[in-house]
Amino acid sequence: MRPRPVDPCHDTDWSQAQKKHWRKYMARFFPHSVEFRPPSRKYNCFGFAYARAHGWFEEPDFFIEDDFTEVPMDEARRGDVLVYEKSGEMAHAAIVKEATDGKIKKLRSKWGELAAVIHKPREVHRAYGHPARLLRRNRRHAAATMK
Repeated sequence: MRPRPVDPCHDTDWSQAQKKHWRKYMARFFPHSVEFRPPSRKYNCFGFAYARAHGWFEEPDFFIEDDFTEVPMDEARRGDVLVYEKSGEMAHAAIVKEATDGKIKKLRSKWGELAAVIHKPREVHRAYGHPARLLRRNRRHAAATMK
């Protein structure tokens, strides 16, 4: 059975005033992050990283087991998914945007109901914990992701 998006996958999205508020929040607390998609309540980091920005998922294990393989952290490359953990639990996921000699330089990720941003690996909200493992999309799924 495929996972279904769960609340808070809202029927309505943020108003323009609310988006402006969240952009100010990000500029204040995460000034080095660069927005590339506006704040949205339609999908979260797991929906972004594992399902191409489709839905709000709390349990991404199905996607990981079906579509990904864990790889060594020092072999990162563009398109891999960096998993963050807090207290032993998966808390966040981000797509590698830039890696040099296997070291992650920049990521793309969706921050809860906030914007999708480009950021460095350690420049995340403390609720997301720390980088814990690296996943690579299996070949049969990789071609579809890069389109």
